[in-house]
Amino acid sequence: MQSPTVDSSSSTLNFPHTQETTAGHAGHHHDFRLFGVMVFLVAESMIFLGLFTAYLTFRAVAPIWPPEGTPERELLLPGINTLILISSSFVIHQADTAIKKNQVSGLRNWFAATCLLGVDFLGGSGV
Repeated sequence: MQSPTVDSSSSTLNFPHTQETTAGHAGHHHDFRLFGVMVFLVAESMIFLGLFTAYLTFRAVAPIWPPEGTPERELLLPGINTLILISSSFVIHQADTAIKKNQVSGLRNWFAATCLLGVDFLGGSGV
């Protein structure tokens, strides 16, 4: 197995590609990163599907929902934290866009905004 080499002109790592030796596939390169991401997303989706199914099953068979003695759910703080999480996704995307345009100051500003949103989220989660 070959180790990666460093291209000194661009400071990047070059990974040697493995070649298929199966008949009809010689010389083809395979990159399984996208496959790995898809497997991860499917696995996470199955977990959440299972959790939602369990919740809906419990709710369907319960004679009274919510069961007596269940405290009232607070929706304001979780709603605000959800908005912060969604906003941080937008903000980190803006940072990614800025660095692709070689705008380092924009990257720093968007990262700072992301950090502030993270601190707000942690503060809201700790209450």
